[in-house]
Amino acid sequence: MHKGVINYLKLWPELIKSESDAKGFLLLGNPGVGKTMLASIIAKDMLDKGVQVVFVSSADLLAELRDAQFRKNESGMEAKIETLAKAQALILDDVGKEKPTEWVQAMYYRLIDLRYRANLLTGFTTNYYPKPLEERLGDYGEATVSRILGMTVDHLLFAKDFDHRTKKD
Repeated sequence: MHKGVINYLKLWPELIKSESDAKGFLLLGNPGVGKTMLASIIAKDMLDKGVQVVFVSSADLLAELRDAQFRKNESGMEAKIETLAKAQALILDDVGKEKPTEWVQAMYYRLIDLRYRANLLTGFTTNYYPKPLEERLGDYGEATVSRILGMTVDHLLFAKDFDHRTKKD
């Protein structure tokens, strides 16, 4: 297992109780290097210790929110956002993967800002380093990425690794 994740597994139980803004984690790297798997290990450790964790693919989350909006179910969309905004721990997988429409950019900013202001543990996985992620998130990019970086303890980099899913034995 990656050294940074091992260190985070030791740190998070104290971080979640602290007043520090930096409680979460950021797993950066190319597709297939194991970001989702490592985030799942962290989530399982939290669940095993009694923490309420929501682990969600960003694409699935945005599809659910978009569906609620188009069905004119604003209360359903707001309830989902409120649940995510208040979860003890939230892990957003594959941030920035979806087409960066203005609506997507606004949803990311809104959710991340709500969690930032509430000082809640939030973990992120992404294929995009801070500057490219900022660019993908358009007008909201600088503020959103600033909050992500402020909310995370460490930036666990895997960029030089290979895609484990396509590795041939």
